Amino acid sequence: MPLDGDSSRTVFEQSSQKKIGTSPVKILICMIMPDAVVTATERQFSDLIVNAGCKKNRAVEIYFFTLPIFKRSDETLFHMAEKKYKSFDEIKEIGLDAVIITGASEESNPQLTVSNYWEPLKEFIAWAKESVSSIFYSCHAANAGMYFEYNQEPLPRDEKALGIFEYNNVSPRHPLVKGMNGKIVAPQSHIFTVELDGFTRNKISILFSDDKMGVLLAFKESRLYQDAPDNPIASELFSSGHLEYDEFSISKEYKRDVIDFIEGRRKLYPSLPYNYYNEEGTKIAEQYKELVAEKLKDITILSEQKIIIQKAEIIAAFPEKELTRSIIHSYKETAKVLFQNWIEHICDAVDRSLETSIDSAPTQAESATLFIIK
Repeated sequence: MPLDGDSSRTVFEQSSQKKIGTSPVKILICMIMPDAVVTATERQFSDLIVNAGCKKNRAVEIYFFTLPIFKRSDETLFHMAEKKYKSFDEIKEIGLDAVIITGASEESNPQLTVSNYWEPLKEFIAWAKESVSSIFYSCHAANAGMYFEYNQEPLPRDEKALGIFEYNNVSPRHPLVKGMNGKIVAPQSHIFTVELDGFTRNKISILFSDDKMGVLLAFKESRLYQDAPDNPIASELFSSGHLEYDEFSISKEYKRDVIDFIEGRRKLYPSLPYNYYNEEGTKIAEQYKELVAEKLKDITILSEQKIIIQKAEIIAAFPEKELTRSIIHSYKETAKVLFQNWIEHICDAVDRSLETSIDSAPTQAESATLFIIK
């Protein structure tokens, strides 16, 4: 794929007629992740979409959007301007085919029941359900979709679920799980969860679940494909986890949680990510936890300046490289297959909609440059 002068864009150039199977798929990423992981989340989702588009031999256009919920840093706002994030008025004119709503911090934001805070997200979801072919809800966005649209309030877990967890394929014949194994592992990072019967009561199909961890993936079909007038126009794919994460994301999040504890923003030292580090990494992490406890034990007797220095020294000693080398699980193939299946589902919806209008529209050869914005 040739690159233009802007390395943030991969360019497809083609000269073709507007016909079934060639129309680009237009996908919006609605970014509600915190500033620290905005660029990583953009890259992770974009890579999965680009890979899926290439596998399906379909051009895709990726757009970015955020909501006026969070106070962003000047650095993040500058980045979003450079990345050409769209306004709501702009995205309504694009003719989007699908939307991905990213996860959001459950710890630094109010609960979803604080309606005035989350109202922009609620309104955006309602718009998307009647405006695009499919919505992908990631992590806390899945909780939001279930709460705002199906009145299923997410419940808190006993403690944050962080790590790699195993799930069973309970709908092996469903097209969205085509090519997946009977059991998969997937990354999780969440505090709140919607119980399984909250999905089934609303006729949302469970794709992967676990007796202890609950639902990983669930799907609500569009009314365009079913004789179900109460269904939304958009199909809905709910993912309670972070399948977009790369293999280092959980380790970085664990480090941020540890730093929050050291800095006093978190009451309890975070649990080690489940099923993530090998035996040696687990031992290193426990040794560091003991070091933190020892260094913080009598820190209050120090002067304010010495406390700042002591905490900085503790944070600098975090064994990031050693822990990174001890990561034992890879789950990227699962994410790649899921996104390939989802893109295929979207392409089918796009082509079906074109079938209804292609005969009446004039056929005209045109040259188009299609951007995949990464």
